[in-house]
Amino acid sequence: MSRSTRWFGVLAPVVAAGLVLFAAGAASAAPEGGKYEVQAVSNGGTVTGTVKWAGPPLAKKELDVTKDHETCGQKLPNEELQVGGGGALKNAVVSIDGIKAGEAFKADAPVVFDQHKCLFLSRVSVVPVGATLEVKNSDNILHNTHFNAVKNKGENFAIPAGKTAQYPIKAAETIKVTCDIHPWMSSYVIARENPYFAVTDDNGSFTIKNVPPGKYKLSVWQETVGKGGAAAVDIEIKAGAESKQDFEVKPKG
Repeated sequence: MSRSTRWFGVLAPVVAAGLVLFAAGAASAAPEGGKYEVQAVSNGGTVTGTVKWAGPPLAKKELDVTKDHETCGQKLPNEELQVGGGGALKNAVVSIDGIKAGEAFKADAPVVFDQHKCLFLSRVSVVPVGATLEVKNSDNILHNTHFNAVKNKGENFAIPAGKTAQYPIKAAETIKVTCDIHPWMSSYVIARENPYFAVTDDNGSFTIKNVPPGKYKLSVWQETVGKGGAAAVDIEIKAGAESKQDFEVKPKG
């Protein structure tokens, strides 16, 4: 089973949506109270681009395994910064910020969050608010899966081999997930109310489709720097057209 970045279960690797348009073709005004509203979309535009790393490579590309070697092995890849040819940055999350209305983002079934060979199978995953994670242990040893949440419930599951636990997502936030038994294990679950984002692939590429015409802020998140590695940019989306925006993410400091 691959550890490639993907949305769990029913979710596709790159999803995007848009706001309802005014008859004149401008973006909808935000609803009162700031709550996200689900509305249909018509004649949206597309945002594409690439994200590159503008810093040094990882000093340590492998992690030392300190226990359970029969299951976990001796070394595991360090996935916190995955940089390919030409600086292509994988597992960055590009978002259109501040959208208040648009298509629904939901999961129709529990979303599988698995761990195997002492690694979480998805390093960065984006899930909808309202989803339930099926936290699975595909190893033959105990894992203690810890959701270090603030807005959602902070939860620490002791999950025996082959068993599962349920974790409901009730609020939008970025949650770091760790294992209290195997300290090298780390993953991020990003809970969102809307589908206006994309997770970069092996080439650092992203696509956000069906965005209504209007002016927005576009930002990028990466786990080692958060949103501090690249400044958010202003972007204008035109009906039926493609807009391109590239990012260079720099290390902290």
